[in-house]
Amino acid sequence: MPTTTQIDQLLREGRRASWWPFLLAAAVLVGVTVYGIAIYDSLPDRIPLHFGPDGEATRWGEKSPDTVFMGPLIGAGTLLVLPVVAAVLPSLTPIPDDASDWTQLRVEGSVRGTRAGLGWVALLLALLFAWIAVSTWQTPERLSPWPVVVFLVAMFVALWLAYRRWARWARSTAQLHGIHPTPEEEAEERLWLPLGLYRNPDDPRVMVPKREGHGVGTTVNVGSRGGKIAVAAFVVVMVVPVVLIVWLA
Repeated sequence: MPTTTQIDQLLREGRRASWWPFLLAAAVLVGVTVYGIAIYDSLPDRIPLHFGPDGEATRWGEKSPDTVFMGPLIGAGTLLVLPVVAAVLPSLTPIPDDASDWTQLRVEGSVRGTRAGLGWVALLLALLFAWIAVSTWQTPERLSPWPVVVFLVAMFVALWLAYRRWARWARSTAQLHGIHPTPEEEAEERLWLPLGLYRNPDDPRVMVPKREGHGVGTTVNVGSRGGKIAVAAFVVVMVVPVVLIVWLA
């Protein structure tokens, strides 16, 4: 079995990889800003500031650095917030002093998955704002709403893949170094989904405390009847209206 020093080393190795999506997001925003500066003089005197549900421009403003680079500026503001959240994740998910080696690796994988997930969301937002900026520069009269739907779908997929990727890292790293969960830990592992959702049909609770390593607060028990209704209601309230607006447009 690895020593305490070796476990600490395992928890540090490869940690930087979970930060790469943030760097890619920054590169996208820098790239679109450079492109905007290059074509600034050729842009029309009026820049669209708002679009209706049908994609038609409803409000305009005079050309200025503020109006031309509104999208990249909003994206940059997002990039200032999400990395800070990612940086404080370890303090929100402290590992107990008596935690097993398996638990330490699992929690580290959860933290990395959350950090990488936030990074991929930041990258998707950067791409969305970059697309909006370029679209308003090239075809200012109309903006297609479909990329918003693509962004919503891609965001959930990216979060799921990030959690799955780092959960696999935790398990494969543990197996490589002869670290195995106890029967109790293995049984608990089967109750949790990659996004931190709880699935236990034998537990009647709808909301349960989040798993260690997934932050603070509560999450949904999708194994219960009430949990399934809650998830369905979320999809109806948050996703269906956006899809309908775009479809009608």
